[in-house]
Amino acid sequence: YMITQTRYWDFWKRLRDVSEEYAGVVEALRGAGMPDVLAGIPYQESKYFQPGLRNSIACAGGWWHFLPEVAKRVDVQVRDCRLTGSSSLYTPAAQVPPVGVYRNAEYINKDAYSKFQACVGDPSCTAATRRTLASGICRLKNGSCAVDERDDFEASTRGAVRLLYDTWSQPEVLQSGAATQLTIAAHNRGWDDSRYRRGSRRSSNLKRDLERWMSSQGGSKETAFRFIGEQMRCEANDQFREGACKGMLPPETQHYVYRILAQHFLAVCFYAKNFPENAVFKSWSRFEDGYCSQIKVPTLDEVADATRRRRK
Repeated sequence: YMITQTRYWDFWKRLRDVSEEYAGVVEALRGAGMPDVLAGIPYQESKYFQPGLRNSIACAGGWWHFLPEVAKRVDVQVRDCRLTGSSSLYTPAAQVPPVGVYRNAEYINKDAYSKFQACVGDPSCTAATRRTLASGICRLKNGSCAVDERDDFEASTRGAVRLLYDTWSQPEVLQSGAATQLTIAAHNRGWDDSRYRRGSRRSSNLKRDLERWMSSQGGSKETAFRFIGEQMRCEANDQFREGACKGMLPPETQHYVYRILAQHFLAVCFYAKNFPENAVFKSWSRFEDGYCSQIKVPTLDEVADATRRRRK
């Protein structure tokens, strides 16, 4: 995946354009005692708030792609939103999304999602049709809320650091030997929403997945570090095909962690080479003659030249 990413000039151009924001996220993570690599999450989610990628079809929005309820949990305000097809305003009341978001969330067009799923499983359904159907799934459109701090860089990053730390600080995560991988995966899967649901006693989300897997391995905590890697059983395009493959993690989560790791490793090499004056990136210079020497990292001039050529 990393090698593939190096071939896309749009990837390098985007890193160039968001250097200050990337540094800001790294600085916030360091302040909370968490690893730099988590700064790759908002690149995977929104390309650091690139137009056209600010909302997912599930209505996760902003820099870090928070669902409305998750935003509420970490004090990122989402309020008085207009939903397509409704005259009343929507403000999240719960701190966790409903189980089965696409089937049960108020802000999802269930009919559009059903048609989208059918299209994904139909070889004759065109990509243009899929895009049209996908665009109608989320009833919560960009700019439809009176207040939506998911679009605010500082507010959403504060909320994200708080959310990530909630996973990072869990004893079973810290003792797993794969704390970084689990923390990344939890941003997509959630760590344990049962803590925020009334009457819920059994753990859920990634914590439950991990518990089930460890039980299948004889209950030894020493196997936890293998959990994420051994769940790679689905193709990436199986994300919206329910039951397409069987594993303890959804297809989307299976393909989430390695993408963020790869993109961040490339970002480290790019920023170390091209932005050495930035104090946040200064510590990454030690990788230039080692790890980064194996990667063809463009200069800023090369990125600019490639951009000009594409415009002609």
